[in-house]
Amino acid sequence: MSKLNAKILIVDDEEHIVNFLALTLEDSISEIIKAYNGREALELVAKHPDLVCILSDIKMPVMDGLELIREVRKTNKKIPFIFFSGFGSEKYMAEALKYGAYDFINKPDLENAEEVVLRAVNESLNGQAATGNLQNKLKDLF
Repeated sequence: MSKLNAKILIVDDEEHIVNFLALTLEDSISEIIKAYNGREALELVAKHPDLVCILSDIKMPVMDGLELIREVRKTNKKIPFIFFSGFGSEKYMAEALKYGAYDFINKPDLENAEEVVLRAVNESLNGQAATGNLQNKLKDLF
């Protein structure tokens, strides 16, 4: 499999999670940027307008993932957000969906992260609306 010429951002306050995801994706994605809280991520989004996907934890100090997506959506409505969290409740999924989240992965079950990210990146690179799977997941819960 060849690398996608794409730049993604991984955000989590747990460095080992960021490093695990970066290692998982490094053979598939050409450039991976790392941030350790939402505020740092927001600064990196401004510096890298060519990002094609953001993977973010929900619960983080300084600025959480939901606040991050709200801020990013003010200037970028299309970039796919994939959330991962140990707090995988319907409440967080519904809130993330309100802001157009692409998908939601529960920690520590990050095995399918690569598949979800590659799907989102391909859709983003092809100019498709990043609709994702989150709405279907919520429907399945109710």
